[in-house]
Amino acid sequence: MSFKANAAKPDVAAQSQAATDSMRRTRNLLVRELTRVAEASAVLKDDSERLKDVGGEYASYAHTLGASRKILLNMQRRERTDELFMYLGLAFFICVVAFIVQRRLMPFVAPVAWLVERLAWLVYGAVEKVSAADAASLTGSGSAAAAKVDL
Repeated sequence: MSFKANAAKPDVAAQSQAATDSMRRTRNLLVRELTRVAEASAVLKDDSERLKDVGGEYASYAHTLGASRKILLNMQRRERTDELFMYLGLAFFICVVAFIVQRRLMPFVAPVAWLVERLAWLVYGAVEKVSAADAASLTGSGSAAAAKVDL
């Protein structure tokens, strides 16, 4: 029995050595995993800080864009009113120039305008008389004197 007891001691020692080695490997594996988790945690913390900073910058940009939009809308409204004032000023200028030209040229234009008006009245009157004479001759109710046209 003592032979068996002596033979069993190296087996126990080998088994205990194998268990110790296995525990060392497990401990080293756990240490590596804890180091990796700590590094991942540090990276996540750093990324969280960066995201907070970026979020703040985006909020700042959103505020700037909103203010810029308001300013652009105000400038567009002012541009439309300026354009309206420009066209109204141009119309007023043209009216003033036309008034001045009419006042300066009135002594020369008035006789010509009167002459054109009289000629138009005479032509229009003659056309009415001819039309009346044609209508009377077509209906047969007119006499020879009514058919006579004064030109």
